[in-house]
Amino acid sequence: DPNSIWIFMDRDTQADDNAEHLYRWMKNHHPEQQAFFVLRKESKDWQRLSREGFALVAFGTKEHESLLKKCSTIISSHADGFVHSYFEDNFHKSKRFIFLQHGVTKDNISGWINGKPIDLIITAASKEALSIQSAGSPYYLTPRQTALTGFPRHDALLKKQAAKRSILIMPTWRNGLSGEKIGKGNIRTLNNDFGKTEYKMKWEAFLNSPTLRTIASNTGANIVFYPHTNTFPYLENGTFNIPEYIEIAGNQTGRSIQQEFANAAIMITDYSSTAFETAYLGKECLYYQFDSKEFFSGMQAYSKGYFDYERDGFGPVVQTEEALIEALEQCAARDFAPEEKYKKRMDGFFAFHDGKCCERTYNRIKEIDEGKF
Repeated sequence: DPNSIWIFMDRDTQADDNAEHLYRWMKNHHPEQQAFFVLRKESKDWQRLSREGFALVAFGTKEHESLLKKCSTIISSHADGFVHSYFEDNFHKSKRFIFLQHGVTKDNISGWINGKPIDLIITAASKEALSIQSAGSPYYLTPRQTALTGFPRHDALLKKQAAKRSILIMPTWRNGLSGEKIGKGNIRTLNNDFGKTEYKMKWEAFLNSPTLRTIASNTGANIVFYPHTNTFPYLENGTFNIPEYIEIAGNQTGRSIQQEFANAAIMITDYSSTAFETAYLGKECLYYQFDSKEFFSGMQAYSKGYFDYERDGFGPVVQTEEALIEALEQCAARDFAPEEKYKKRMDGFFAFHDGKCCERTYNRIKEIDEGKF
């Protein structure tokens, strides 16, 4: 249908995710498709995308609302209600919603996904796709609603050159750490007890470790801490103290997350799915899981899925700071080259490394849009 309009969106507040990368590919290869990219005007990404010629529409404006009513398809890396059900009146039943995913699904998030009006979910790995679409899976999505195409943003990730070499530290968040919600969206009050949490104390101790500093200087790497969005305010107000010599990265600093993945010689996280991004580039990951018992006992919105860190992870799983430092020293001694068994796991996990994920994703959405589903 030449009149069909596609709306692309990552977060309302930031781009640089699967929707931005797919939109750019489509603008270059299929300019005949009417498409718009939605973002808040005050976002750090607005100027950059505007200079590039994206057809930008400001989130929450009359123009955005009128396009939502006219469009045939909404395509986003996020599945929040304000993306697919903006008017909260079932209007989305007249639209198709394509969920590009924000990260590789490794845990069972069916409780979160099942109530959403998803016409198609995009996956990057065979095991991931199977965990969603196989018979007896906890997800309501059928094989027809699940596409193994690879993530659009991975095409660009493959081409990124390292500008320097870093030890990248990216812990995820814990639901219980947040303050109260304020209104709609993701804004919350600060949690006055954050400073006393095990999470803050363990990560702060590691970031201040003199051995970490020594390893970095011996290997010529810089240390980059990329805190979760929810952690940022606690760095700003001084609750979370990290040494001067550690670089802080994040969307708030205007740095590209893909560049951080390209620069990383090694990734250190706890449970973040960002480890899949560095693994896509063949880098080892250290998993620091001092609270794994609590983490998987209902503290988060998901339970363990097909992905087992010990069996499937891209590096050692440790519970203590000593073990973490030891694993980091061993890795540094190999000049950060991944151990063979972890390299095998990385190579075997992803379905595609061919730079054609955007193309496959576009073709699949086009089939749906034309009713050839």
